[in-house]
Amino acid sequence: MNDLVAVGKDQFYITRYNWYRSSDWVKLAHWSHLKEGAIFYYDGHKARQAISETYFLSNGINISPDKK
Repeated sequence: MNDLVAVGKDQFYITRYNWYRSSDWVKLAHWSHLKEGAIFYYDGHKARQAISETYFLSNGINISPDKK
């Protein structure tokens, strides 16, 4: 996991950058344009994948002041 943004007392979004720990595999995935990033949402009780199959750089997330 790479980044987290809280949207409520017990709710947050978190990003998954990629599946691999080895820098060689990360480079290969990037060069191959694999869709392996994702965004997950936790509602205080259960986590679910909110957005799947994003390209490699799902490495940051934020929320606007109006919470959109």
